[in-house]
Amino acid sequence: MIKLSNKSDDMHGCWRTVYLRNITAAAIAFVGLFNLLVTMRILHLPPSATELRIIPPEFLFKSHVLESLISIILLISALHLIRGKKSACYFCMGALAISLLLHSFHRHSLVEFVLPAILLTILIIQRDTYTVKGVFGQSFSRREIGYLFFTGCAIFLVSFAAFYIQRGRFIPSPGFHGSIILSFMSSLLLDTTTLYRPITHTATMLIESVTVSWVTFYSYLSYSIFSRIWSAKRTALVHSKEHLDRVMKRYGCESQHCFALHPDKEIYLVEDQVFLSYKIVNGVGVVLGGPIGSPTGRKKAIRRYSQFCRENDIIPAFYGFTENELNHYTSLGMRIVKIGEEGVIDPHTFSLKGPRMKNLRNSVTHAERLGVMVSIARNRGELGADVLNRLSVVSSDWNAARTNAGFSCTPFDPNFLLGNSDEFLILGYYKGEISAFLTLRTYPNKRGATLDIMRRMKGGPNGITELMMTRAISYLSVNFPEITELSLGLAGLSDSLQQMGDHGLVERMLFFVGLHLNTFYGYQSLFSFKNKFDPKWRARYLSIPNSLVLSKVLYSIYKAHVLPVPLNRNHS
Repeated sequence: MIKLSNKSDDMHGCWRTVYLRNITAAAIAFVGLFNLLVTMRILHLPPSATELRIIPPEFLFKSHVLESLISIILLISALHLIRGKKSACYFCMGALAISLLLHSFHRHSLVEFVLPAILLTILIIQRDTYTVKGVFGQSFSRREIGYLFFTGCAIFLVSFAAFYIQRGRFIPSPGFHGSIILSFMSSLLLDTTTLYRPITHTATMLIESVTVSWVTFYSYLSYSIFSRIWSAKRTALVHSKEHLDRVMKRYGCESQHCFALHPDKEIYLVEDQVFLSYKIVNGVGVVLGGPIGSPTGRKKAIRRYSQFCRENDIIPAFYGFTENELNHYTSLGMRIVKIGEEGVIDPHTFSLKGPRMKNLRNSVTHAERLGVMVSIARNRGELGADVLNRLSVVSSDWNAARTNAGFSCTPFDPNFLLGNSDEFLILGYYKGEISAFLTLRTYPNKRGATLDIMRRMKGGPNGITELMMTRAISYLSVNFPEITELSLGLAGLSDSLQQMGDHGLVERMLFFVGLHLNTFYGYQSLFSFKNKFDPKWRARYLSIPNSLVLSKVLYSIYKAHVLPVPLNRNHS
């Protein structure tokens, strides 16, 4: 059973601090929302009911534009207070200090004075807990630009339609062109009453609502630009490919290490002999495996990387590490979740004999009777253009119902097959044509190998993949005596070790969902295939700051595997 440490670490802070931070942010958000509702005339208050206004009306010159803008800024600041933004903390402290000063000058009620005072006091006490400097690794995506564009167009069109429908409530009455002029002036936050004066309360509310809508739009646009201009800069990580290769050759002893230097990942170098390979997706910094390097520096690397993520508003997640590394994460107070098991076999002791190998033996025999032939290639020169074209056809047929995954494996690209000496290509022929293929990749320290790419035609014969695997295992045992293990890869959400009783509700729910998603993804079929080889199963884990971010982290891990991978052999 995995027991989490009760020790608190400075990279997370105590729970009381987090709770107090959230309560403070909620109070400021309530004040901002209340003011915004009052500004938009959704709440009708008497002139004396100003107790909950964070800024006195005199300071705002009774302008709904300024008041709505400040309300929106307070709402945005509250969101960033929850995320620990240092700039949001100091902004709110300054706004609250000005509010208290103005309240004292205008001698408002005690209730109106107490709320800003309490919030300011809490922020002053908590100011050292706000350490996030900015947003790291974010840029305007096409989707976000599209959202902003269509939102602005929608506001313009809706305001035009409203002005045109309500044209009889203005003097003079705006026609088609006048409604366009009104909408354009509102988008620039100009005073439209100089041209068309509203003569009813409804017309006045319409002008104010349109103005508030544009203020909201410009506030979000300003925030988006501001958060990127003032984003934290990544720590300069000076490293060379040669240096990383030396570290990998000495300490690269796991299947994930084969993919640590792929170009879809970035490197966080902690010391000369320790680094992490990670990818930022959806605000989550997913580390493949764990720290690679000297065992004495791995815990420090985890702490430093977590601190790096906290300062850059990223959720740290360590994906796929083994049980040997558990103590490094539990001692730092991190949440541990079992995500599946990795199957490992020894090529030198592997045999098809015995009752446990009956299913595999039958599959191999069936493929041999159908005339399936297997060949193994080590050099790219052995592959002609017709072979590469056929491999592309097989992969395309396989990808028709799947995704060309990356991150913890190599996405298929015929242009880069057998580009390195650590790759093997196993081809399965049926009726004279390639019907399936798979690749193996040796560990950086050359003590093991892992199954990488695996493809087959939909109409391919049964047992062809099993036959290719057995021939590859025999090839390794004969030609590579230094390779002592072959990893079959991770079988997600598998629990052959029956460890779920040692875990909490979160893991049981995760495996329950995975069991019922088997129809769509095939978790159980993948495990059943690998289990035919009677491997030794090793648990793989995920480490996150707390259970609240689990759903976001899992989605980010999924996106990390399916996002396009730039294949650049200078990094692989």
